Amino acid sequence: MTTGLVNWPVVSRERDHLTRLTMEGSTAVTFSDPAEHRYQFVLGDHAHAELVAAAIAR
Repeated sequence: MTTGLVNWPVVSRERDHLTRLTMEGSTAVTFSDPAEHRYQFVLGDHAHAELVAAAIAR
């Protein structure tokens, strides 16, 4: 169990079917699910973006 506070601001935009989770940064990873809903993680740096992209690709 995690006892820390998780603070991930989430924005959902119906018109373009995008859900954005922002971790305050300038690098983003965007992907789609089989229903064509798009998700975007905004991360602090390129190294973290690569880790998230690799995890999604599995």
